[in-house]
Amino acid sequence: MADNAIKGAKLITSGKWLQFMDTGSWKPFSIYSSKLNGDLLLGMSKCGEVRVTRFDETGRKALQNIDRDFNGEDLFQLPHYLTENFNGDVCVSDYDKNAVIIVDRKGDLRSTYKGHRSYSDFRPYGIFADSDGHILVCDMENDSVHCLDQEGQFLCFVLTPGHGISGPSGLGIDNQSVLYLTQYNTNKVKMYRFNVGS
Repeated sequence: MADNAIKGAKLITSGKWLQFMDTGSWKPFSIYSSKLNGDLLLGMSKCGEVRVTRFDETGRKALQNIDRDFNGEDLFQLPHYLTENFNGDVCVSDYDKNAVIIVDRKGDLRSTYKGHRSYSDFRPYGIFADSDGHILVCDMENDSVHCLDQEGQFLCFVLTPGHGISGPSGLGIDNQSVLYLTQYNTNKVKMYRFNVGS
């Protein structure tokens, strides 16, 4: 759980507070726990600087800062949602940059997805990587869910307005291939059978 007011993150298990992760003067606003090794990824900002930091599973030791590309340019503007693909790539949904940014394990830029050509604008929000390497991202601007391959290339639309969705904001897939979708400003979670190619 990220806690902006106290500039840190609390680690909680079984409803009990375990410890506090101190992020110093960096303000955390997104968090992801790696299924691969237990590392914690935090999206953070400080005085106009933005980065994703990888911490060990205890949250005590920063292992890696991801913030710039090969040319020294900022990778992120607002890494609002994070996930990690099965190959260790970090996938970041950056709402302000209108892009999904994918970096490899070393933190090097692998690809950037700026939306499908059929839309003039792209507003990525929730993001999820499934066990097959597909990257699903909510597009709040176009009321759709895009499916990308592990390289960040568009494969298909999983959901569109024709499926009755509006303002998709968060998603996840369970072990039975059920996609759970939250929508901005609603009190409902919609469920869909997920299968790429269907």
